[in-house]
Amino acid sequence: MPTIRVERIAVRPFFLGLFGFDHLQLVHEHAGAVLGQDDWFVIEGVRDRTPYGAVLGVQGSDGRLTLARANAASRSDLVGKIGTPEQRGSIVIASGPATDWLWSAMAQDATEIDDLHLPYAALPASEGPACNSSSVVATLLHRCGFLGSACLPTSVRLIPGFETVISRDFHWKCWPQARGRGKDPQSDRRLSGRVAWCASGF
Repeated sequence: MPTIRVERIAVRPFFLGLFGFDHLQLVHEHAGAVLGQDDWFVIEGVRDRTPYGAVLGVQGSDGRLTLARANAASRSDLVGKIGTPEQRGSIVIASGPATDWLWSAMAQDATEIDDLHLPYAALPASEGPACNSSSVVATLLHRCGFLGSACLPTSVRLIPGFETVISRDFHWKCWPQARGRGKDPQSDRRLSGRVAWCASGF
């Protein structure tokens, strides 16, 4: 049966996973997945480098990126790299035929977030809240009506940024005191000192 899952993986950069930091991802186990988790679709936030600094991007925003492609590994190599669903604390948040529609909605929202080019913030600071891969998952869950705290993978550890929900109407809901550079996709102007974050402790 098709499912949508929330999963955790230890953060690999700078060995932060050893200090208890987890990366969150959304996964769609769809009807066409003939090779098991290799064929599952994934959506996850990433740290993209630009001439303006690090920005928040979304990998898999087209809704068709497989776990095998995202991790450049398959079968046993993929398991060796990211583990099994059980090892990732995979929790099913939706199941059945309606998951295809729900996944398409999540992919559309993920594209919106990717187009914002928000400054990446691994941890909260005086300038504003954390804005990272956990924020992407939190926002997609929130927009689709899920209670974020009820959708966490088993044994999840530190996930700063999960309390940050990225606002859809980012022109009006912003943190004017924030530092960094965002991008207005409608005018292609660089926005300095305006970050489209809407914090929510959902």
